[in-house]
Amino acid sequence: YRGLIFLVISCPCAFAISVPLSYFSGLGNASKNGILIKGSNYLDACAKLNVVAFDKTGTLTTGVFKTDKIESFDENRSQEDILWLTCLGEQNSLHPVAKSILAENTKQLQEVQNFKEIAGKGVEFEYQNAKYFVGRAEAENCGTSVVLFENEKKIGQIYLSDAIKDSTKPAIANLKSMGIKTVLLSGDNEKVAQKVGANVGIDTSLGKLLPEDKYHWIEHEKGKKGSFVGYVGDGINDAPSLMLADVGISMGINGSQASIEASDVVLVDDNPQKVATAIKISKYTRKIVWQNIGVSAIVKATFLILGALGVTGMLYAVFADVGVTLLAVLNSMRALYYKTN
Repeated sequence: YRGLIFLVISCPCAFAISVPLSYFSGLGNASKNGILIKGSNYLDACAKLNVVAFDKTGTLTTGVFKTDKIESFDENRSQEDILWLTCLGEQNSLHPVAKSILAENTKQLQEVQNFKEIAGKGVEFEYQNAKYFVGRAEAENCGTSVVLFENEKKIGQIYLSDAIKDSTKPAIANLKSMGIKTVLLSGDNEKVAQKVGANVGIDTSLGKLLPEDKYHWIEHEKGKKGSFVGYVGDGINDAPSLMLADVGISMGINGSQASIEASDVVLVDDNPQKVATAIKISKYTRKIVWQNIGVSAIVKATFLILGALGVTGMLYAVFADVGVTLLAVLNSMRALYYKTN
């Protein structure tokens, strides 16, 4: 009889049902908040993050650029010619800057030859026996700008401005209030990166980084003891960094297909505030999981001891199994209805 009591009490139903259900509830809660998490292991990983790095364009900023000025350094070329030639190269690019420049063009575009996109630098192509290069400006005294070279001679430059998202500043403030270090990893020059970082309150801002530089920074940061790194990005060039980070987070609306595929978490509405929301839901879900494990283990251990001493009967054994399982299931459901501030 005591052996039967031991068998009933030791049944692991409370553990086997409540732990997965807690994670399913957390994933469902995240989905209701516009956060798609690709598995319970990534939900669990979000709770451990203590460093979150951000890309700038399209992540912290709107990714919609306004053309402020067009300069021509060739007396035979007008501003419209510079814009048109730049658009010839940008027409095959998926970068937000390229899309914004193309929106300014009103002329019919032509096909180009030998088009090649150079990650983190720009594009090169040939048109009417001339070689062109369109890429970011290296001058420290300018903001976001694109330069146009013809046969290695600079013939024009386009200056653009990008607005910071309204949700960026509170998103960074939320993360910092949780004790999470924030970092900006930008391909723009140092001056622009520092300015944007200071405006939104980011702890560390790094500029003039190629995609491989961002990758190596994350690799180095992950190598530090106790460091769990999340990376938030939206572009094709961010895909390697999203794959490498402990948790890769991409944008659902303006994010490229490659970045969405490479990430572990997708923010459906591109709102960076959802990064903190995902972490809060993750921590709460993890708390529920450990509550279920702890309470179930204590109750079962107590009744096993009482059963060994002959104090408890079969009715108490059933409670220690089925009753605790039901309590753990009900507790797991709390993760589904948890609301973050």
